[in-house]
Amino acid sequence: MVLFIAHNLVIDYLRRYYRKQEMSAYFYEYGVTVTDETESSVIANDLSVQENLKLLQLSPQRRTVYIMSRFQEKTTPEISEELCLSRRTVENHLLASRKEIREYIKLCI
Repeated sequence: MVLFIAHNLVIDYLRRYYRKQEMSAYFYEYGVTVTDETESSVIANDLSVQENLKLLQLSPQRRTVYIMSRFQEKTTPEISEELCLSRRTVENHLLASRKEIREYIKLCI
């Protein structure tokens, strides 16, 4: 009889222990996500504003190429055809504009 009671006490303890582990894992996973989404959204919006500010400082040609690539999602051949530039020129403008914006955003962070 005593063995049966001890057995049930151990099983009850283990059930509570593992239930507590599951609940804390659940709250950790989903609780952090809710706060992270809001914070991440604010940070993403701030970085977007900084990107647009730096975009205004680029030369008109680089700005056009960057906008077409980043926001209009056009490929290098499409941009070169539309702007009547060589693909290599478009690639150079894109590389330089991305580098400038990346360095600027690193300073903001």
